[in-house]
Amino acid sequence: MSAAAPAESTPPGDIERSLDSPGRIALRTLLRRPTAVFGGVVLLAMVLLAIFAPWVAPYDPLATSWSM
Repeated sequence: MSAAAPAESTPPGDIERSLDSPGRIALRTLLRRPTAVFGGVVLLAMVLLAIFAPWVAPYDPLATSWSM
């Protein structure tokens, strides 16, 4: 006679985690770190300023007149 091995059951949380993509896992890990979130916000602000720079400062920086 052969002994039947007990069926291994995984908790539902482990199944959901195993279906996550590597991107979701990385995002979840980053969101748990406050310094990473702060760095992401600063980086996003810089990118938005670069994209909207013509509207933020519409003047030519080389067209300044230093003489009075």
